[in-house]
Amino acid sequence: MRDIKAMLPEEIAAALAEMGQPKYRAKQIFQWLARGVTSFDEMTNLSKDLRAALSEQFYISKLEMLRKQVSALDGTIKYLWQLGDGNAVETVVMHYKYGNTVCISSQVGCRQGCAFCASTIGGLIRNLEPSEMLDEVLYSERESGSKISNIVLMGIGEPLDNFDNVMRFLELVNHPDGENIGMRHISLSTCGLIERFDDLAARDLQLTLSVSLHAPDDATRSKIMPANHGRGVAALIDACARYYEATGRRISFEYAMIDGVNDSPEQAELLARRVMDCGPFSEGELTEKTLLELGFSPEGAQHILALLEDQALLERYLQKAKARRCTPIQRRDLRYPAAVRKKLGLDSPGCLWAKGALELLDRPKVAAVGCRVLRPENRDFAYEAGCQAARQGFVLVSGNASGADQAAQAGCLDSGGQVISVVADALHSHLEQPNVLYLSEEDYDMPFSTLRALRRNRVIHALGQVVLVAQSRAGQGGTWNGTARNLQNRWTPVRVLDDGSEGAQALVQLGAQPIQAAQLQDLSLLSRREPNFLEL
Repeated sequence: MRDIKAMLPEEIAAALAEMGQPKYRAKQIFQWLARGVTSFDEMTNLSKDLRAALSEQFYISKLEMLRKQVSALDGTIKYLWQLGDGNAVETVVMHYKYGNTVCISSQVGCRQGCAFCASTIGGLIRNLEPSEMLDEVLYSERESGSKISNIVLMGIGEPLDNFDNVMRFLELVNHPDGENIGMRHISLSTCGLIERFDDLAARDLQLTLSVSLHAPDDATRSKIMPANHGRGVAALIDACARYYEATGRRISFEYAMIDGVNDSPEQAELLARRVMDCGPFSEGELTEKTLLELGFSPEGAQHILALLEDQALLERYLQKAKARRCTPIQRRDLRYPAAVRKKLGLDSPGCLWAKGALELLDRPKVAAVGCRVLRPENRDFAYEAGCQAARQGFVLVSGNASGADQAAQAGCLDSGGQVISVVADALHSHLEQPNVLYLSEEDYDMPFSTLRALRRNRVIHALGQVVLVAQSRAGQGGTWNGTARNLQNRWTPVRVLDDGSEGAQALVQLGAQPIQAAQLQDLSLLSRREPNFLEL
């Protein structure tokens, strides 16, 4: 029997002609298949006799959903599909402002052996058929209820190792009578099977070619990506340049930073030289809109664009930051705090600037916040919170503002503890001191502003395993706004001093738990995650 879902309309028409059926039936059948039907009996505009005849000569591929996982953070959906032969593959549906993207697998297993990829552990079992890849799109669309507008071939397997089937899948999913997803909305990710690059370019598909580079030198890349053996980085870059010259489509490079493996300054410089050889980097390509989508504030985006207008200015800026011992940590950097990335999602800062003890980012943390003007008992609570954080092995996270922040930080440092201070003013103005890490959003030399102070509060709340509130006004002020936003989004559990104030009572109504100062003796108990709060 033949796989009818892997056939184009003209191929279906030819088969129908042999059965004595009119040509127009082919379009009807193709459209039914594009809707995800699982049997010919569902094709109600075909006669029963034709449906029976089709069932004798053809079969319709189908998937069975084994598992579905939905992210509480951004609604990303991961599916595990069982194929007709019992094997299984993963598919992921991601929701963005510009549409819904599905990431599909192209093979069951993989033979490429990349050290950082679990898909290759069991080796290659088999290639996926064009119909099975199409089913990943159709079934994901149906089960998620989201119209798919973009496709990424980046799941299990190496697409170029299943070249012919992938090319047929692209024809099927691009067909105007089917899903009709434009090639410019499709990305194909490869580990670098350069012998297929020219074949792909010759088809002039106008898709986006994404190359998993991960190292700019042969010694490193061959160690973590066996596909580099016998090919080499220089040959890969040459193949990318030829692809660009033939298609006019810029190459997208993927690079996972691995501590101590591919992250040296020398490798960064070599990487820059490598990718500059693969096509133009046009002026104005990086826009304010792009930076905002990456998580930068309007202020930070404008500053970056101004720097990029003058390469020499940018280099001086980075050199100056380095001289002042300020380190940028981009959101994709392995050093970027996972809690911030996960809890805040697309609202996490595109870059955090750091000064001081970076290792503090990896340790258990509690956050302390509160008003700038405190009652004596509330100041005592903040100071004791810092003391207990130090004694119990927690890093204290605060905002370095007068009042509760500085009281908590003083208590922690006086007790021999460690502090992460998320500041809203110029990072370089803070003198380095032992046991302190200063963090700032997006820049290291911007002056204080109320907006920056309000925005950094979400970082404080995201970093902590629990947030301790010493004092808050009801319905106003930075402490209230930051804490209320935390409780609304269920980032981190909140404990507020039960001082009988209107502010404390209002936070309790929003979901905070009231505590007494004596309960600070067991921060581990206070930091226990409550139901419906985001897991780390």
